[in-house]
Amino acid sequence: MQGDLEMGDIDKIKELQRKRFQFLRRLYELSEGNIHNWENMFLIGQELGLDKQSTINVTDYLWGEGLLKPTASGGLVGITHPGIKEVEEALTYPDRETEHFLPINVIQIGTMSHSQIQQGSPGATQVVTINTEEREKLEEIIQSLKESGDQLNLKEQEKVDFQANIETIEAQMSSSKSRKPIIIETLKAILASAAGTLLASGLTQQISAWIGG
Repeated sequence: MQGDLEMGDIDKIKELQRKRFQFLRRLYELSEGNIHNWENMFLIGQELGLDKQSTINVTDYLWGEGLLKPTASGGLVGITHPGIKEVEEALTYPDRETEHFLPINVIQIGTMSHSQIQQGSPGATQVVTINTEEREKLEEIIQSLKESGDQLNLKEQEKVDFQANIETIEAQMSSSKSRKPIIIETLKAILASAAGTLLASGLTQQISAWIGG
């Protein structure tokens, strides 16, 4: 019985480390290993099949270990220099432990739900970028969203999430490889939180058209 309990504890630790490393690795990929890029933590969590609380637990651990950093507005996180080193060391030497994680081959990094990662090619991602016309329309939408922000009658946390989503889109637009899937998911999150108010301004149609286009 004692042996079974110990094995169960080990499995739990492996599962925790699997989630934490998946998240850090995905943040590394989306940010292109750049400490100045920011990503939406909840969108990453959703991509990896984590609910909101699990995402918070994972990011709290990684933040505590100095592997990622949050923004004051909430929702956005960036990878740190130690975080970059941790991921690159793990991918370069998958049979070795890093400072914070068991070997990749031990924690068994599997296929991520809805992930853009190409299995069998460590660190590779499929990047779907936006074209010039899409960028121009998106800039108009973002400007309209900013101007409408005070009129949306959002609750305090909703305002924080709303601003974080706008910052996520702007971060993607400023990247040399703007990822359309992330922008689409962020726009959907904005629609979900403020669709009723945005409807009157015509922004719902604009956003839906951009997503569908």
